[in-house]
Amino acid sequence: MLRLLLLFAAAISCFAAEETKLDEIKVLKGFRYEVLLEKDLPEPMDLEFSPDGKLWATGRGGQLFIVSLDRGGHRKVATLEVDHSEDRGLHGIEFHPGYTTNGFVYLYFSPPATNGFRNRLSRFTITKSGNAEQLDRASEVIFLEWPSEKIGFHQGGAIEYNPVDQKLYISTGDNNWNNDLEKYYLDPQNRAQSVADLRGKSLRLNLDGSIPSDNPFVKEKGARQEIFTVGHRQPFTLAVDPVTGVVFEGENGGDRTNDFEEINLLKGGGNYGWPRVIGNNIGTYGGEDPLPGAIKPWLVYEHTTLPSSCILGPVYRPNGGTNEFPAQFANVIYYADYARKWVRIARFKEPGFELTGTEPFARGFAGGPLALQQGPDGALYILEYGGGNNNPRDRISRIVPEKP
Repeated sequence: MLRLLLLFAAAISCFAAEETKLDEIKVLKGFRYEVLLEKDLPEPMDLEFSPDGKLWATGRGGQLFIVSLDRGGHRKVATLEVDHSEDRGLHGIEFHPGYTTNGFVYLYFSPPATNGFRNRLSRFTITKSGNAEQLDRASEVIFLEWPSEKIGFHQGGAIEYNPVDQKLYISTGDNNWNNDLEKYYLDPQNRAQSVADLRGKSLRLNLDGSIPSDNPFVKEKGARQEIFTVGHRQPFTLAVDPVTGVVFEGENGGDRTNDFEEINLLKGGGNYGWPRVIGNNIGTYGGEDPLPGAIKPWLVYEHTTLPSSCILGPVYRPNGGTNEFPAQFANVIYYADYARKWVRIARFKEPGFELTGTEPFARGFAGGPLALQQGPDGALYILEYGGGNNNPRDRISRIVPEKP
């Protein structure tokens, strides 16, 4: 995905007819866009709030840092040794719900390729010296590790804690080279469909890294028991509804003009079709649905002539924060498109999350939105990736309601 992001960053000006001019941020009336941090950022990848209210971010080169919420810069906590070739590097971050007591943080990253290319999910401990956090490298507990092809496309990399079932959810990319799509499509044992391979999946673990006894493949011979769902291409983002525990996944589609971006509502044991089907279960190479029973996306849109890269944001629920959105902008899902540089709202009917429509919220970002989080104050926090290290369009920003 990162190679494509860099290409999108260079090419996006070709599509000004669709989008607002770069860095002319337009948000809905009644909201305000604020920049917290810009320029001095190390290829930012992910955002997460720790339970003590601090905003953390990751950099693809292994950097872990805390962002000041009063626009006072950031402080680097650690730099992990990582392989950041192709799409690899440090991606997702999540915190144990007992972080304020135990200091546990979960990281998804690619360790140095001394023993071959691979991805890893580990738990570390954050310690404090005075008021400064430090990452205790010796505390690492490796939960999972799996191979990555040398041509390192589609690594996935999201981690989310589900407060309802108290499990960790992780997304992994299929790791397929785009030029090999037809060969991959014809292979009945392709990685995304094989339950013996962790790639192209969503995974579900207990907080200590063990496998939940109610995971859908725990009794299937030869299957990796960590698997929750199968049939994913590049599931770059996840979101958990804190009220119901329903898990959503944002998935980047193929590179062809007739491919699709997806948001999926994940159901344990579900098959989401890749690489056999795209969009609403259209055959990847045309014809009738070649994978009956595949679950259709919750939300889908076609690339047409524009590059696209779907980024899933939060299921926004009221939290009583000082920057909480008005009622008509709560109980919705916010999602973005990195390449098209916008954020939209997806509305749904409860119970059941029946999609009822989508509408614009913000557009014209300097860097493409790559991660979105609802803060404890209720604001929508956005990580903008400009492409490359210390790009002047790299930002961490937020959208807040205008005060009366």
